[in-house]
Amino acid sequence: GEALSYCSRWRSAGIDRLAMAGGTPESITHGPGPHGALRVSVTYRLTPDGDAKAGAAGVAVALVHDVRTDSTVTVSVTATVSSSLPPVPRAGLRLRCPKDMGACEWFGRGPHECYSDRKASAAFGRYTALVDDMHVPYIVPSENGGRADASWVALHRRASTRVGGADKGEAAAAAGSGGVGPGLLLSL
Repeated sequence: GEALSYCSRWRSAGIDRLAMAGGTPESITHGPGPHGALRVSVTYRLTPDGDAKAGAAGVAVALVHDVRTDSTVTVSVTATVSSSLPPVPRAGLRLRCPKDMGACEWFGRGPHECYSDRKASAAFGRYTALVDDMHVPYIVPSENGGRADASWVALHRRASTRVGGADKGEAAAAAGSGGVGPGLLLSL
């Protein structure tokens, strides 16, 4: 029944209205990281409507950036969902990058678009593509450009500076169009 559907349970729990509790991070720290990197760590809680009350159900997030002297930035995210919430369908991260991040490299399924429901057609390996070539112009606009089972993804400027990474799951990169603003939107 509709009342027992995941969608109804998510809406009832407020998962569709998650916002940073109190509107600010719980902590922001910086210091030395591995291999001479600068480590910047941010922790925050996502709760329905940003509810800052102690004990409010939500998602605890730890976001760590390691910025290295070779221009490499590694981003790690840990999200812990309150046990009182219904099972969460998927968690991800969206990053905005400059438009000159025109090349994508990943280790996972490829070289063509593939998702978990039809990934058998894509071989596992290391691939590169231009970001513009990853977009699929479907008649009805929807998610596109996905690559299943990606263990990491990197965006490169024309000078091949590695900019970011993803850890596990699916990765998609598409040119910043369709109302997402300037630059590149990377969804992990």
